[in-house]
Amino acid sequence: MSNEIETSVRQDTYETNGEGAAGRIRLNRRGELVTVDLYDQLVSDGRVFIGSNVARETAAAMGTASATFDDTDPALLLDVPTGTTAIPLEIIMNQAGTVAGGNTMVLITLSDKLRYTSGGVAIPRQNMRFDEPRTSNCPFYEGTTDIVAIANTDDITLWGNMLVHDVDGLYGSNVDWSARKFLAPRLVGPASMVIYAYAASTQPSYLFSIKWAELDTTDVI
Repeated sequence: MSNEIETSVRQDTYETNGEGAAGRIRLNRRGELVTVDLYDQLVSDGRVFIGSNVARETAAAMGTASATFDDTDPALLLDVPTGTTAIPLEIIMNQAGTVAGGNTMVLITLSDKLRYTSGGVAIPRQNMRFDEPRTSNCPFYEGTTDIVAIANTDDITLWGNMLVHDVDGLYGSNVDWSARKFLAPRLVGPASMVIYAYAASTQPSYLFSIKWAELDTTDVI
């Protein structure tokens, strides 16, 4: 005995239904099931947010002028509160100008607790669906005036690299992490993503764009 599912071809149009309503599976003209990219769908669902330079035309001086790592002085910090799960999607950081006297170390780390305590500059978070059906639950900070973070001994490094200060001439080196290239963690709150940048003698400056998705934790676990 076999079962046959019948539906309709919707290659050029979309069937729109209200939340909780029954709908039909979408096919193309060859009878193939049409599916959507998860990350694009999260944007359409209004669950993806972006944070970038507070002054869009001005690179942010953040991180430290130090040859050694300082756990309490990150460049960028995203806190994920209890009840929310965040998925990092894109981390783009373009170093603006050279760093005199040395290279820059950048570390993207993950923590199983909230890290923010004081300082820094709160970054506005924009919904990637511009009618903004949801607002972000995750505070995001830039360390222009230094963020004081709670020290944590079990941070996990998601990405790290020593960036040569004079690559590409004036514009320095780039960070381009994407969930389309690497496995993306699910930061089940309380959790955080902490990005460090430090150079031996000059505080680095960046133009940056950070994107992440937010889900209710009850939809994840």
